[in-house]
This record gives sequence, C-alpha cells and structure tokens, in this order.
Amino acid sequence: MQFPFPECPACSTSWAVSRHRGCRHRGSMEVEPDARRVRCDGCSEQWAVGDTNFYCSCGRRFSTSDVDHAIEQILFSARLLAALIERHNDELARIRRQGRESFRSWLNSLAERLGGKAGAVMGHVVGAVVRLLF
Repeated sequence: MQFPFPECPACSTSWAVSRHRGCRHRGSMEVEPDARRVRCDGCSEQWAVGDTNFYCSCGRRFSTSDVDHAIEQILFSARLLAALIERHNDELARIRRQGRESFRSWLNSLAERLGGKAGAVMGHVVGAVVRLLF
C-alpha cells in the first residue's frame, strides 16, 4: 500500500505518497504493514521498515518511532475498516434472512386464505350438486 504520512510538525504539510529518496525512477514507497517491509515501486528495491528514513519535502527526517506510530495507525484503521465491513455484511445477511422469512410467511398466509376460499367454493358446489340430486 502507498504510505501516506501525517502532517509534518516542522512545516504542517502532509502528503499522500512517500517518495524513495535518491531513486532515479522517482519511485514511491509501498509499505507492507504486516511484514514491516518497504518496497520502491520505481526501482523495486526492498528493505525493512526499521531501516527506512522518511523525509518531508521541507527536509525534516522522521524517526523510526514516528514511522512505527504511523504504521500502527494504518493497521488500526485497516482493522477498524475490516470490522465495519464484516458488521455490514452480517447486517445484510440478517436483512436477507428476515426478508425471506417474511416472504415465506406472506406466501403461507396467502395460500391458507386461497385454500380456505377454494374450500368454501368447493363446499358450495358440492352442496348445490347434492341438493339437485336429492
């Protein structure tokens, strides 16, 4: 994933992409938070997050603890998003179940009413035939 960085305390700038400093391809750094690895999408170089120096365009260097904190925030946000998606999917499944149950209930009620009407009609027909014959 691209590695956005929070607001720089020195210049109040934030950025969506961290560039690989010194990369001749002007690559951006992609961080794999779980593996704590960084890869440049320009030159394909890879290294550990702990060995990474992040720089703001103003030149301020961010420490490893700053980077670790940012990664923890990304992981927290990803977990929160996953939990929200799971809750949303559970809610959709519940709504579908209730919809199916409601539809089945409505169909059963309709069938019972139609069956009752059909039974009453059949009773009248049989009654009329019996009266004609006897």
